[in-house]
Amino acid sequence: MKAHMFNLLLGLSAGAVLMLAAPAYAESPQAGKTEVRIAKSAINKSAIKLRHLRYTAPHYPAAALQARISGFVVIEYVVNAKGEPTGLRVVDAQPVEIFERSVLKAAKRWRFSPLVIDNVARDTPSRTIVRFDMLS
Repeated sequence: MKAHMFNLLLGLSAGAVLMLAAPAYAESPQAGKTEVRIAKSAINKSAIKLRHLRYTAPHYPAAALQARISGFVVIEYVVNAKGEPTGLRVVDAQPVEIFERSVLKAAKRWRFSPLVIDNVARDTPSRTIVRFDMLS
């Protein structure tokens, strides 16, 4: 089947936004047009830019796709000195118990270029909002 294209909105810091295209998460006929938007910002007040080295898109759960359910998940984590997200936790989700597992599974595989200050890689708190939207 031909893969559908998704619009992926990836915020690199509080206030910075980058538009990208990503392949479909499901290749089923009922997938229709689906959009997953991801916005990420630092928890602290300074604008910290973290660059993705490896990004794994969350899958749109099949049951949610079939039922045409939209929603979002907000996760918080710390990007450690190795660029790995640690301490992943869901801080908000609507509807609950639909998209959380997919987002956490994908986020565990993300890798970042760590924040370096004075030639030392630092742990960086971060927050990501992942939206799952059905577009017609």
